[in-house]
Amino acid sequence: MPQKPVMPMKTILCPTDWSEPSLEALDLALKLSRQQNAQLLLLHVVPPLQPVLGIAANAHFENAVRDEADEQLRELLARHRTPDVNTSDVKAVVLVRTGEAAQEINRVAFQTNADLVVMSTHGHSGWTHWALGSVAEGVLQSAPCPVLSIGSGATEIRRGQCLE
Repeated sequence: MPQKPVMPMKTILCPTDWSEPSLEALDLALKLSRQQNAQLLLLHVVPPLQPVLGIAANAHFENAVRDEADEQLRELLARHRTPDVNTSDVKAVVLVRTGEAAQEINRVAFQTNADLVVMSTHGHSGWTHWALGSVAEGVLQSAPCPVLSIGSGATEIRRGQCLE
């Protein structure tokens, strides 16, 4: 049976929350970006601040938080290395958005015509999952493109099976 041609990926979106699982997802996203010669969009979503100190103070603080997140994303890309990929081998853009994480990830995926979202899942269940929800689940439910969800510690198995 003839194989269907694989459409090349042009844009890969990788959201991060700085957790170890999200860094594992970044490893995979970097590798895929290099293999596909695709642009990598590294995204961090800052939760909205609750109005406590007044509008002006909150806007100033929110801008400071966004600026800090932008700087951390740039530093992460500058220092992040994997055995297979040097970040200088990949066209990467850092993005910081404010809002509810799943909605913002899907919005960025739509706005940028992302071909794939590579993200981590923390594997919460029970009360924690019910109380906090799952960002990965929210993305999976309404993403405009395929989503590759990486569980903690599972990337080595998936890399070997899917990519090499």
